[in-house]
Amino acid sequence: VSPANLPGYDLPASYTSILTGNDQRIYVANTKGVLVYNGSEWVLIRTPATPLALAIHPDRTDRVYVGCQEGFGYLQTMADGSTQFISPEPMPKKTGAVWQMQVQGTYLYLMSEQALYQ
Repeated sequence: VSPANLPGYDLPASYTSILTGNDQRIYVANTKGVLVYNGSEWVLIRTPATPLALAIHPDRTDRVYVGCQEGFGYLQTMADGSTQFISPEPMPKKTGAVWQMQVQGTYLYLMSEQALYQ
């Protein structure tokens, strides 16, 4: 299964992270956003900046967190079944590229060029 030639999307073959969610979907960070494969089709979730890292926090929501250039957020399924990228409010200023995320116990750590966030 390849997301490289999705109809309707002009996607470069540049991927930075991949994981399988607890919902059995495949999540792939691409320079245009996060690609989600549900077993039959790919959907592109647009992010405000290039996604670099993905992580799943083992809380009740099983959220997929996304580290991006100059920020981070998470994917949330909306009432209509669509998935959207949600940024925390307020977003810390000048986070730099969030290029690594790690779950440790009940905490999610995000490492960027500028800082380590918990």
